[in-house]
Amino acid sequence: MKVRDVMRRDLTSIPATMKIGRVIELMERMRISELIITDRDFKVKGIVTDGIILKAALPRYFSYLDTTAYLPDLDEFAIGLKDLSKKEVGTIMLKDIYTIYEDTKVLDLIDVMIGRRLKILPVVDNEGKLVGIVDRPSMFKKALIYEEKL
Repeated sequence: MKVRDVMRRDLTSIPATMKIGRVIELMERMRISELIITDRDFKVKGIVTDGIILKAALPRYFSYLDTTAYLPDLDEFAIGLKDLSKKEVGTIMLKDIYTIYEDTKVLDLIDVMIGRRLKILPVVDNEGKLVGIVDRPSMFKKALIYEEKL
């Protein structure tokens, strides 16, 4: 079984120039917690998650050494988010991300995701263009369905 057999194809990619306020609206409407950033040729440039947005809105409340966040009052959060919403997503996206080829074996995919503690992984074709995404729940679900067919 290959990555293409377990990846999600129903994904939305966005440009790095999209305003963060629009990104938040898109995530809420689509009920997702991450978006892949691509260039015009659909080459992966980065990723943004709801956690990245939260940390960017309230940087002084997050520590790289401590995963616990101490949230301020809602007014401070709203102000931080309002200021952030006018910026481009490219300013906060995670740029150094892993991708995986669609023709990679699923066992190798599992190795990478577990070994690198990844929750999601963009899938690219041989030209490096985004063709899908793999997350843990959909990967496990599709692998089980595939196994039942055998």
